[in-house]
Amino acid sequence: MHVVSKETFQKIDARRVHGSSVARVGSQYNYVKTDDSVEDVADSFIRHPEVLAVGVVDSNMRLVGVVQRSDLFHRLGKPYGRDILGRKPITDVAENNPTFYYESNVFNVAEKVSALNSERQRIRFFGLVDDKDGFVGLFSSMDILSYLASLTQQDISLAGMLQERMQHHDDILKGENCSCIAISKYAKGMGGDFHFLLRMPDGRILMALCDVSGKGAAASIITGMLWGMMKVYDYSRGLVQLVKDVNRAVIEAFRLEKYLTGIFAIYNEKTRELVLADMGHGHLCVGRNGKVREVSIAQSNLPVGIELDIEPQLSRLRLKPGDTLAIVTDGLIEQQNIEGQEQNIETWLAGMQEGDLLEYCNDLIQRFNEYRRGVVQLDDVSVMLLRAEA
Repeated sequence: MHVVSKETFQKIDARRVHGSSVARVGSQYNYVKTDDSVEDVADSFIRHPEVLAVGVVDSNMRLVGVVQRSDLFHRLGKPYGRDILGRKPITDVAENNPTFYYESNVFNVAEKVSALNSERQRIRFFGLVDDKDGFVGLFSSMDILSYLASLTQQDISLAGMLQERMQHHDDILKGENCSCIAISKYAKGMGGDFHFLLRMPDGRILMALCDVSGKGAAASIITGMLWGMMKVYDYSRGLVQLVKDVNRAVIEAFRLEKYLTGIFAIYNEKTRELVLADMGHGHLCVGRNGKVREVSIAQSNLPVGIELDIEPQLSRLRLKPGDTLAIVTDGLIEQQNIEGQEQNIETWLAGMQEGDLLEYCNDLIQRFNEYRRGVVQLDDVSVMLLRAEA
């Protein structure tokens, strides 16, 4: 005759969560009593497939152990496991896992869980208790990892939104005798490329296009710092001093752990002369008479953030009416297609002298997406164009 086992699972309500308490990651709220049998608890697990673990509590609702579904069935699945363990009290197989006060800071708990779980690669459940060791719930190492991952994703999204507000996807500046545009396409939600266009008080145009080493949050912090610095900078101090001050700021903030390559330039649209500091970048082209040629910079410098005391060397370039100057980051020319091939800079920038600059940039990004179809974007892509009107 089949004997119906008793229902052993009981459930408490989740506590109200305040701030960053670890109770926020609680996921299991079922418990069993110390005198429940292993067999009855196993049958309750079968009836409730959504329950992954239960707390074991005494008559005063104090947590004395944890039973995980996977562990219990692993033990019962061994030869004669159910016969040997079935009628024993559940406390015989419960694990004495670490417990945490339910209002503890989730980040402090995460550090402790990380240290505890490094010894065991499987998912592990931990107890949540009140100030009297009363059962509040359970959370797993996966629960806390998922929570931290969601926070990280939120931070990335927020950083990307702030970066977008500071540095628009496209930046356009029009003068009497020239047009400038800068555009970026980040590989992820936030990037390490930085572009900046500004009409200076004396009428000249400041241009900067930089590529920060590495990606992610640290790189976006540098681009935010650059944006803030260049928004309020006193440009009467000159281009050399600007680069020196940016270099010092990057070194003081990141202690040689981050650097950036870039071109900082000032363009005089009356004389069509471009004065520039090439800080280890070098991806500069001029479109003239229907042809694109890469410009070799005579004075190249170390990247920004490598050495504290620098004396940037400047180069000069004079454009002709109708010329289009392009500065690009290496994400464009190093992108591979599905066959593992790359395109040179002259091929990418073909036709940049023709038509509207914004339309050309949008077309360039479309061509880039088509070229890499089926392949992940490897790096941020930024393009800055300056056209000396005929």
